[in-house]
Amino acid sequence: MARIAPHFARLVLLFQGVILTLIASRILLDPIGASAKDQISLGSPLAVVVAQIGLGAFPLAAAIFVAVCALSTRTLRAGLAFVFILDLTALAVRLHAVLPAGGFPENRGPLIGETVFSLLALAGLVWQSSAPRRSSEPPAAAAAGGGLS
Repeated sequence: MARIAPHFARLVLLFQGVILTLIASRILLDPIGASAKDQISLGSPLAVVVAQIGLGAFPLAAAIFVAVCALSTRTLRAGLAFVFILDLTALAVRLHAVLPAGGFPENRGPLIGETVFSLLALAGLVWQSSAPRRSSEPPAAAAAGGGLS
């Protein structure tokens, strides 16, 4: 069962990376159209650039980070912690905005997604923490000089 933990962690990271890439590509490829779908008007070239940086570059950088973390067993925990913090923060901010302003029906999908990915990342972190760690250090006897001469 412990052998499955790294594969589960990688799957969570790769799915999150795909979602973040899709989020980023919407605004990077068509900033005006993507913004208009959410009734956001980008009235100047500066507004387009700000939207592409804030809503495109940051999710894309996060996607690259989690994908790189999925490549090595040593970085799985860091990637899962990042996903957990990212999604939990997004969930908290979304709830903070939705509760007083309304708009729950329009935000139901993202709320579900952020909750699911937060829970998957947490499950991955717990599972990774309970899995036995493989050490890259030499056995104690060899390190103490008890090896072959």
